[in-house]
Amino acid sequence: MNAPVKTPAVDDNRPKLITADQLSKDFDYLEAAVAAAIEVANKLPPVFEDEDDISAAREAVRGLHNEFKRAEAKREDTKAPYLDAGRVVDSWFKLLMKRINDAQAPIEASAKRYLDKKAEEERKRREEEARIAREAERKRQQEAAAAQRAADEERRKAEEARLAAQRAADEATRKAAEQAAAAAKAEADRKDAEARAARQKEIEAVAAATQAQRAADEKPADLARTRAASGGMATLAQSFDFEITELAAVDLEALRSHISRADIEKAIRAYVRIHKDTAPLTGVRIFPTTSAQFR
Repeated sequence: MNAPVKTPAVDDNRPKLITADQLSKDFDYLEAAVAAAIEVANKLPPVFEDEDDISAAREAVRGLHNEFKRAEAKREDTKAPYLDAGRVVDSWFKLLMKRINDAQAPIEASAKRYLDKKAEEERKRREEEARIAREAERKRQQEAAAAQRAADEERRKAEEARLAAQRAADEATRKAAEQAAAAAKAEADRKDAEARAARQKEIEAVAAATQAQRAADEKPADLARTRAASGGMATLAQSFDFEITELAAVDLEALRSHISRADIEKAIRAYVRIHKDTAPLTGVRIFPTTSAQFR
């Protein structure tokens, strides 16, 4: 069985523009000079005891500083052509990508206008369904309340009939009263059943209204979802943006967990640079430091 042929990637076997070995060869004189300056520094005593030691240290630091400046200058000169080449590459590809974006932008704008319209129409339709459901809920509440009042009234009549039966003087009147009480109780029971049915309808109406309102509150992506003939789908992607309306009023404490330690230290460093130790900062210890300088 023949092994599949691997298609080489764009950067396979591509020679590197520059290597550390090449830099060592090109700037061996610079490495030698740096090594010499370091050797002078290494000969300094570990503890300085007099002015002669400080003078020797000054000469060693000046030698190291000069080599540092020369290395920095060579670094910038060596890197410049690569930076220029990088800018050319970036410019060419960014122009190509801009042409892509320019062709894509009007398509997305037209799609957004259509999807926004579709989402708005769907939202209005669902809001109308929610309104109808709320109206049905209100009607069911009224019917349930009316049924409960009727049941209460029948229950009251049944109780009156029962009491009348107890007060009847003769047997015939008592029986008639008892029959009337039984009939009133049966009617009261029927009204109770109607009231329970009305309450159940009220519960169902509340559930329907809640579901309809939830549908009306769906995200734009759900309201505008459209399937293409090719099998793909177009919809609206919802995101959130912001604008600062009053910079001084921004709640920095609420943003604390979203601010990196590096950014906080940068802000503290700027504060200390301006105020030094004249203005305390809560949570920060500000103190002077010193470092040796040779001129």
